[in-house]
Parts: sequence; structure tokens; C-alpha cells
Amino acid sequence: MKKLSVQTKYALVLAAILVVLVGLQLLFNHVFMEKYYLNRKLDRIEEIRTLVLDYAEKSIAGADTADCELKLRTACEAAGIDAMILNTEGPQGVIVFSNSSEQGGGPGRLFDALGGRRGQDELAVYKEGGNYRIYRTKDAFTGTEQIDCVGFVVSSDAAGSRTGQVQPDVVFSEDGYYYVMTVAVAEIAETADIYNRLLIRIGLVTLLVGAVTMYLVSGRLTRPIKQMTTLSRKMAGLDFSERWTGGDGDEIHTLGVNMNEMATKLETAIENLKSANGQLAEDVAEKDEIDRQRRELLSNISHELKTPIAVIQGYAEGLKDGISEDPGMREHYCEVIMDEAVKMDRMVRRLLVLDEVESRAAAARERFDLADMARGEAEAFALRSRENGITLEAEVPDELIIYSDDYLWEQVLQNYLSNAFQYVSAGGTVRVRAEKNAREGVRVTVFNTGSAIPDESLDKIWNKFYKVDKARTRAYGGSGIGLSIVQAAMERLGGSCAAANVEGGVEFAAELDGCLEPPADEPDGSLLPADPEPDEPGTEPAEEA
Repeated sequence: MKKLSVQTKYALVLAAILVVLVGLQLLFNHVFMEKYYLNRKLDRIEEIRTLVLDYAEKSIAGADTADCELKLRTACEAAGIDAMILNTEGPQGVIVFSNSSEQGGGPGRLFDALGGRRGQDELAVYKEGGNYRIYRTKDAFTGTEQIDCVGFVVSSDAAGSRTGQVQPDVVFSEDGYYYVMTVAVAEIAETADIYNRLLIRIGLVTLLVGAVTMYLVSGRLTRPIKQMTTLSRKMAGLDFSERWTGGDGDEIHTLGVNMNEMATKLETAIENLKSANGQLAEDVAEKDEIDRQRRELLSNISHELKTPIAVIQGYAEGLKDGISEDPGMREHYCEVIMDEAVKMDRMVRRLLVLDEVESRAAAARERFDLADMARGEAEAFALRSRENGITLEAEVPDELIIYSDDYLWEQVLQNYLSNAFQYVSAGGTVRVRAEKNAREGVRVTVFNTGSAIPDESLDKIWNKFYKVDKARTRAYGGSGIGLSIVQAAMERLGGSCAAANVEGGVEFAAELDGCLEPPADEPDGSLLPADPEPDEPGTEPAEEA
């Protein structure tokens, strides 16, 4: 079953309240209205009796009664009461005032009262005094119930001003004015019935109009509640893009403002939580990657050391067991052992250099001549180039001053040149070049003639212990660490490194932008304090990864 909306509930509640109120009013009218009207009529009879007494007293005093008569007549007409005043002048009496042409049974009841006779049709006495009585009776002629008020005003010398005959056998006990006032009881009941009928019609119209009005008004009252319902539904779905926009200043407005504040805080908290979760995921991924690299490094190191250790162990055991008496053979065994020991020493020192480069928090900013450094590193390989018939070329300017970390640049040049001499073709060429780039920086390239690197290996050669040709690398004593040192150094410098197959061979590049300008705290270009220069790693050949 579909639930009713708040707007419909409001309209139904108002309709129910109106029905109850109209019903209670009808019940009240049915029970109390007639009594209320009766009491009001009795009050009016008392008010008019006061006017009658005033009229009689002025008549007795011989004053002008025109004004009193007008007031009396007006009051009787307004109250719907028939009144008659009788002067006792003479034995027959004279009617001096009457506001009804049809006296009905009023005079008869007056004469009965004057004669001391009370009819059998008297139903109730409402009020009685020394000279008047208000009672309920039934008219002998019409049979309808009426309320009569009969009384007199005593006078020893009353003078009548009007003529008119009444019953000739009446004997007045005292001189003065006698009066009778009559009102029909049926008029009271009819008035209450008319009012009840009118109330029913008004109640039905009020009920209809009130229900429609409340439905429309409740729509406006419930609009902010509906809006907050929509907002809360979106907030439950973690959507905080909307805000409550009402502004009446009431409790609903306060609730809306609080919801906006809660939404803002929740949005901020969730964003912070997402950021923290993202950072945590990155940290976990980084930790996993570090663990993977550590395991891979240990695996590679153990793999690289396993062969030379096995060779050393085998040749050492052969020497111990006297496998050969030939001095030349024993010398060969010793040379092999020494060669394998040198290779292991070179690999360990390269690992130490790589660890040192990777552990640097930031690169230093010191002033040095990169062109002079490139020429010096090239000269270190001059003897090797002459022995192997390799052409070594250094295309660098006379001076190329930069502000960077000279130790890291030294590692880049050493390992690039070592790698080039390792893989240069027989009788080939190795060329080192240093120049400015278009971004206030420098670009260093090292080219060697020889075979191209397979395309699928161009992105992998920077990985630790990666070897394109494992058998050839082993023969030349390479360990696959040199290019990893270059990549780590350029990352610390904030630059980049790359390898590409070019016409006639392979070219390795290292580039750093914005290093031609001195640091902001050294505008004059003076030499900045440099880190203590580490031990030279030597010029042992590095290798393509």
C-alpha cells in the first residue's frame, strides 16, 4: 500500500479537525442553543419590562410619554415581543399601549392574573416578584406555547389617556397600570433550527475550502522538507554536490543550514579519506614494488655472483688438488681466479655507487664546467681507444658552465662512455657531445657504432641487471648496472635520459633544463658549497643494461 505524502496528510488532518469542530458545534446547538435563546428572551423581557415600568411611572406622574412609548415600541418590535399596557381608570379599564393588533389570549391571561385566577395551562414559572410574574403557558386559542410576563404598577390617582373596552366584569384590586408581554416559544425553537441548518451548510463549505486550501498551503510548507529528503537521499549515496537553498528563518531553515554544514564536513572528510586511501594505496604499491625490486635485486646478485664464485671455487680446488704440474697452467688458473674476483669487485662497487645515487635526497647546485668534465672523461678512455683501434671524438665547446651536481654528471659520462666502448664495433667510433638546449639547459650525447638495440629492449635496458645479449655481456664482464646508475642520476638531477637507434649505431642522451642560470640565492654565480666528493668508482667499463 502506497504511503500518503505529508501534504495529503496535512490536508486530511485539517479536514478531520474541521469535521470535529462542526460536529461539536452542532451538538452544542442541539443541546444548549434553545436554552440559550430562552435565557436571552427572558433577559429581553426583563429589559422591556423596565421600559414598561418607566412608561407607567411617567404616565402616573403626568409626564410626556411619547419618547417612552417610542422606545418601548421599538424594543418590542426588535425583540419580537407583543406587549400591552392597561390603565385601571374606571371599572372597565383602558388599553393605553399595544404593539400588536391581534392580542390573542394575552388580555384574558392578564384578567385571570388580575382576578387571582391561574389557568391550568401554565407550564412553568421562570421568575416571580411582588407585582409581576414571568411564566410559560399554552395559548387556549391556538394551543401554542408562549412566555408571558404580567404585572402592575400601583397608583392612587392614575389618569388614563386612551380609551378602549375590556371585559366589563373585571374589578381591579388597585388603581394603576397593568401590563402583559408575550413571546412565542416556537419562535425560539425555529431560530435554533434555522441556525443549525445554516451551520451545517457553512461547515460543509468550510470543510471543502479548508481542505483545498490546506492541500495547497501544505504543498508550500512541505516543499523544503521534500528538498531535504532529496538531499538526504543523495548524501546517503555520497553525493554532496547540492545544497539546501531555503531561507524562511524557521526551524526547517535551521535544519537545512545544519544539513549543508554536515554535507560540507562529510564531503571534506570523505575527500580526505579518499586522498588518504589513495596515498595508502600508493604507499602499499610502492612498498610492494620496493619488495619486488629487493627480491629481484637479491636474485640477480645471487645469479651474477653464482657463476664467478663457482669458477673461482673450481679453479681453486684444482690448484689445491695439483690438477696440473705445468707452471703455465697454474698461472692460467690464477689469472682466471683473479679475473673473476675483479668482476665481482667491479659489480659490488657499482652496486654501492647505484645505492649512493638512489639514496641522495636531492642534487647539489654547484658551478662547474661540463665541457671540461666531458673532455676529461673522454681522455680517460684514450689509451683504450688506441689499443683497440677505436676512434674517440669529443665535440664539446671550449666552456659550458652549468649549476648542477658534478658527481652525478660524472657518473652519467663515465657509464655512458664505458657502455659505448663495450659495444662499439671493431675499428668503430665513439663520439661524446655536449651542447646547450633551447630551455636554458644542456644536452649530452654519447654515440657508438655497432649493432642496434632491439626495439622491445629499448625501455628495459635501464633496469638493473638487464642484458640484451647475456652471453656477450658475460664475455665482456658486464653486469647490467651501469645504465641503471645513469637513470638514477638523471632522476636526482631532475633531467631525463634516453637511448635511440640511429644511422650507423646507437646514441645515448642525457638532458637537463634550466641549469645555465645560477640559483636564486647566488645571483652572482659564485661557487656553491659542494658535497664531499666520493671515492672515484674507477673507469671500469659499464654496460648496456
